[in-house]
Amino acid sequence: MKFSISNFFSRGHFWTNLEATLKAIRSELDSHSQAIYLSKERDVKLIEYIRHLEKEISHLRKRVETLDKRLYEVNSFRKREDELIVLSDKNRIKISNEQEKKEVQYQGQRE
Repeated sequence: MKFSISNFFSRGHFWTNLEATLKAIRSELDSHSQAIYLSKERDVKLIEYIRHLEKEISHLRKRVETLDKRLYEVNSFRKREDELIVLSDKNRIKISNEQEKKEVQYQGQRE
């Protein structure tokens, strides 16, 4: 049996197979396109969430640094044996040991 291209085209074999092949390719392309679109959306949301977390981490680091600075700025020392004075950047607290540390006076609020 001899294969003839003209017979192949005239009988419609090429066009029937071509249509089925094109439909299959189109459906695969659509499903892959949808998967790529969903993956891209998830990646964008993930990037936004990562940026949010980076900002939150930066904010928390700044707070930790501020708290560390405040801890170092607090100087405790004994003025006399009966008084303990605690100095910080916000306030000055005087605690007297003679009155069993019940008397607390805030002097000079600074902001």
